[in-house]
Amino acid sequence: MPIDCVPLIREIGRGAHGARDLDRDRMRDLFAAMLDGEVADLELGAILVAMRIKGESLGETLGCLDALAPRVARVALPGDRSRPVVLASYNGARRGANLTPLVALLLARYGVPVLVHGLAGAGALDVADGDDEASDDAGYGRVTSARILRELGIPPSATVIDAEARLKRSGVAYVPTSVLSPGLARLLATRERIGLRSSAHTLVKLVDPFGGRAVRVVSVSHPDYLARMREVLGATRADAMLLRGTEGEPFANPKRCPPI
Repeated sequence: MPIDCVPLIREIGRGAHGARDLDRDRMRDLFAAMLDGEVADLELGAILVAMRIKGESLGETLGCLDALAPRVARVALPGDRSRPVVLASYNGARRGANLTPLVALLLARYGVPVLVHGLAGAGALDVADGDDEASDDAGYGRVTSARILRELGIPPSATVIDAEARLKRSGVAYVPTSVLSPGLARLLATRERIGLRSSAHTLVKLVDPFGGRAVRVVSVSHPDYLARMREVLGATRADAMLLRGTEGEPFANPKRCPPI
């Protein structure tokens, strides 16, 4: 049954001070419909902008994760290797070197399989990490992990099976969001039309293709987001490393050495 978005928009769309939070169950149902393409473009834009202005509560974020979990492709553990690490790489770097691929390759050298996920292709630069001030720019001129890994002979995996084979063979796989979660990739792409980040840009950092059996490296760019993300990770009992990343990428700035 199609979800009636109008009453929900009335609740969340009254601004930062007048809006009311949705409970976890209603947010789960709403976000599931958004992921499944069951919300019309006009209502979808209204919801995304309203949530952007209001901000997501813990319950709303957990509801979104409830909806997202069964809509993320499951990747099999790579045999008898160590526990895998998941790196969400969506920004690329402009001011300095993008060290995310280096982190992945070094971990793989020591026997730790690494799955990197992001938006592959030059047209997908700089659309995800909206808490990074630089991400409000046009988005071009950044060097992405997808580009670096491709130059090193690790192209994006076209299927989950391909990613699993690469993890077993070389220990590193780059998987586009469209492969892991097509619905989430569509929501991320709305930024090109509405010009703002959305809840999807926060949630994509929490994607776990291994169903709780991996360690996720979760980065934020603004200090205010650290406490919020720590609360989410604690509520979900996630095995994760949380840090203030570098230009939105999940590696520690070697000049700052942020706490993890």
